[in-house]
Amino acid sequence: MLLAENIQVGYGSKIVIQELNLTIAPGQITTFIGANGCGKSTLLRTLARLLKPTAGTVLLDGRDIFKRSTREVAKQLALLPQTPYAPPEVTVRQLVRLGRYPHGRWLGGWSDRDEQAVQEALAAMKLTDLADQPVDTLSGGQRQRAWIAMTLAQETDLLLLDEPTTYLDLSHQLDILDILRELNRRHHKTIVMVLHDLNLAARYSDVMVAVHQGTVYTQGKPEKVMTPETIRAIFDVECVVIPDPVAGTPLCIPIATRNHEVGEDAGRTQEPAQARHALELAR
Repeated sequence: MLLAENIQVGYGSKIVIQELNLTIAPGQITTFIGANGCGKSTLLRTLARLLKPTAGTVLLDGRDIFKRSTREVAKQLALLPQTPYAPPEVTVRQLVRLGRYPHGRWLGGWSDRDEQAVQEALAAMKLTDLADQPVDTLSGGQRQRAWIAMTLAQETDLLLLDEPTTYLDLSHQLDILDILRELNRRHHKTIVMVLHDLNLAARYSDVMVAVHQGTVYTQGKPEKVMTPETIRAIFDVECVVIPDPVAGTPLCIPIATRNHEVGEDAGRTQEPAQARHALELAR
C-alpha cells in the first residue's frame, strides 16, 4: 500500500501541493486528472520518492519511503516518467536489462533469473523481434512499450506512470492502456498514472483522483468523479456527462469554458448562448 499523509511539496519557495492525503489501494488502476499546473505530476514524483515533501510523509507498506534505500524501494516500485530518455544506439534489450539494476549483486553477476525476467518482459510487450533494434529508431508506440518492458523487468508490484500516452496517436494510446489493464488484471500490478484524456481515464480506471490547486478535490469510482460539477470546478468548463456507449463508463462532452464571452475567440464552434442552450437541453 502507498499512502501520503498530509504532505506539502514545493519547488523553492513555491508550494505546489499542500495538506494532501491519499491512499493508493493495492491491485487497482488509479488515475490522476486535473488542469495543467494543478500538481498531478508533482504528486506522482513525490509518491515515487523523487521529491521529498517539506511536511508530511509518504508510506510504502507502512514505512517512510524517504528513510529507505533507493535500491530497496526500487524492488517494490517502478516509475515511468513523462519524457524518458535513452542514449543513442541503446538497443531495446539493453534498455530492458536496466530494469534488473535493483536486483544486482556485487559478486553474483548476471543471473539466469535476470535473463528470464528480461525475456519475459520483452515477450509481454511483443518486443522480442525488436530486441536488438536501437530504441531511438522505434515508433512512438513501440518506444513506450520498450520503457514499460524495462519497468516489468524490474519486477515490482507497483507501477507509476506520468502521462504514458502523451504524443501517441489514438491507436497507440488504446494499445498502451490495454497493456496496462492487462498487467493489472492478469498480473495483479497496482498501477498509478496521470492522464489528460478524461474519457480514457474513466474507461480504464478503477479509481480517479481529481487534483485541484495542489490537493485532492475528490476521488472515487469514475462515476463519482466524472460529473459536470467536478469538471466545472477543476477545469472551469461546462460539460455534459453521458454513459459511454461502448464501456458504460462516464463520457464527458465539453460545451464551453465558463468565462468565454461573445467575440472573445472567433474560432469557437459555439457562442456562449448556444452552449448554455445545449447545456439546458442536456439537463
